[in-house]
Amino acid sequence: DGVESIGEYAFSRITNSSGYYDYNNCSYPNLKNVVFSSTVKNIGTYSFSGLSSLNNIDLSEIENIGNYAFKNCDLLTEINIPASVAYIGKSAFDDCDLLESITLHEGLEQIAEYGLANLPALKSLTIPDSVTSLGNHFIAEDLALTYLKFGGGVSSLTYQQTHVSRNYGSQPALETVVFGDGVESIGEYAFSRITNS
Repeated sequence: DGVESIGEYAFSRITNSSGYYDYNNCSYPNLKNVVFSSTVKNIGTYSFSGLSSLNNIDLSEIENIGNYAFKNCDLLTEINIPASVAYIGKSAFDDCDLLESITLHEGLEQIAEYGLANLPALKSLTIPDSVTSLGNHFIAEDLALTYLKFGGGVSSLTYQQTHVSRNYGSQPALETVVFGDGVESIGEYAFSRITNS
């Protein structure tokens, strides 16, 4: 037997349910590395958010990454989401400013809204065939993104899912979009803000 879940706000800088950070009262200001035992399957809401010193996490055996779990972890540069992970929660990696590499493996089923949003250093993203559900704005404000590939498990794409920038006419980086065999429909205005020629 062992720990199966990391609870809400467990190591977070957020001190209350209002969602405000307390930068003067962080319990773990020097936490840099997190490795989970094989028994841990679920990472709770806000559990590691705001840890500005965290630069490495090992997600082996994890199945669910909760909402805002690693939001504002500013020193993370790469994330490997193993095949065991089925769900990436809302804003799970939102505002990780240095995160430039995300590897998603077959086994992932759902990315919730804003799940991989506000990542200004991310340049490439490949969504595996096992993903069947993409939340709205899941890549919002990923303004350095040049390559985006949708897997075969996604049957339809809407404007709310695919737009990157909130600013009209502003998508300076995206050069290549690859659609998987399963894509049957692409909604109105889905990529209408792309301005790169």
